[in-house]
Order: sequence, then C-alpha cells, then structure tokens
Amino acid sequence: MSTKERVKRFSMSAAVTLIACASLLSPAAFAAGTKFFSGHIGVDIRDGSFVIGRFYKLGGPTGIPQFEDFHKVFSVDLAYDDALGYWITSNPGYAGFWNFKDNPLDLVGAKVGIAFLDGLWKWDGAIFSPTASERLRVVNPNGPGFTESGAGYVSPGFWMTIPSNNWLHEHVPARLISTGSDINSPADGIYLALLRIEMQDGSTGPSDPYAIVLNKGLSDADLVAADYWVKTNVVPEPASLSVLAAGLAGLAALRRRSRS
Repeated sequence: MSTKERVKRFSMSAAVTLIACASLLSPAAFAAGTKFFSGHIGVDIRDGSFVIGRFYKLGGPTGIPQFEDFHKVFSVDLAYDDALGYWITSNPGYAGFWNFKDNPLDLVGAKVGIAFLDGLWKWDGAIFSPTASERLRVVNPNGPGFTESGAGYVSPGFWMTIPSNNWLHEHVPARLISTGSDINSPADGIYLALLRIEMQDGSTGPSDPYAIVLNKGLSDADLVAADYWVKTNVVPEPASLSVLAAGLAGLAALRRRSRS
C-alpha cells in the first residue's frame, strides 16, 4: 500500500471516529463532564523538558502551590476593550512551578517563549475546523514583540526573561484579529489554539502541547461543549494535530456529500 493510500485510509477512519464521538456525546453529557480551568497555566521542568499543567495555591493566594500535569486545556472568554478597540484577554496567566520544589531549579536569566503548533481552529457546534478568517496574536507582556497562530515558532521579539526572583508569573495578552479588511472585527465563535513552551538556548526541551479555547460572543453552554470536545478528541495527544486535521477534512467532506 502506498503512503498516499495509507493517509487516505487513516483520514477516513479518523472521520468515522469523530462522527461516532459527536453522536454519542449530548450537550448534557458535555456539561456534566467538563471541569473548567481556574488558576494559571503552570510551567514545570521534568527530565530536562518543560511540562504544562494547572498551577494554583491550595487555600488561596498565600497557600501551598499545587501543580496538576494532567490539565492541558484552558478555556477563557474574550472581552472587548473599549480603550484599545479590539477583542482580547490576559487570562489565563503563566506561572513557573520549578521555584517551589524542595530543590528549586535556577532559571534566572533564561529566555522562555510561546510557539503555536499550527493555525487557529473554529468550533461549528460539533467539531473544530481550520479557519483562515481569524488569527490569534499573543503579545509579549514585557516588550513590543508578538507571535501569531500559524507561525510555528517563537518570534524573535517574544522571548520572556526569567527575573532575579527565579519566578515566572506573566499574564500574556491574547488578541483575536480578523484577516479581512478590519482586523478588529473578528467573527463571533469559539476558537482553538495549540501551543507549546520553548527555551531559547535549547537547554530545556519544549513542552508537551497544550490547548487554549477562546470564546467570543457565544454562550457558556457552547464553550462547555467545545471545551469537552477538545479534552476528548485532542488532549492528551495534541501533537497529532496533522492526523486530526486529516480526519476533520474527511468528516467535512462526508457532511457536504450528505447534504447534497
């Protein structure tokens, strides 16, 4: 069997799997099975590589730091900033956990960045599909640099330096923009971005991928459904995005044929 035939067969198989998932999971099941994120995106280092999870403090801001590495989906609402004139969020923040261990790692002066794995995806009520109409722009909170969905790498101006207290705590603005004539008027919808954390000098390996689900103008119930879909179909293996894309493309083709 040729490589092209194997890819085609796998794509059809993935599409069938996605159809099965969509038919089995009702909105009630979405709502019952979803636990929304609270706290920060935690960043740790294990076995020489970054690890992503949920960071929070047990008992409030002054409590005991906690890190849950199984939590890799972070859902938030975008808000319209009247002063800036565009849709943006600075949540969730990022927090380093390496400074709270019994033997803390010294990362003072290290440069850490955020990279997109792929372009932006949009929810249609049943699945996510690639969108060319919107992009997500993530802005360096300590400088003018930014990076956008689809880049596939950390842009030169986006590296964040770990300060002298050895503590990463940043709220990184994420701005939804349109690729049309008015960049400040993206369409309502729920969007999916897959990202990873990297070290500039390569001394620490890149993180496992994580997902941010952003809601612009849709209901909480819509966000619950989309959040649950990502947790079911993408995480904990978002590195297989190309496989997911093939399955989604096959599913979209099947849906078009069924409507004709």
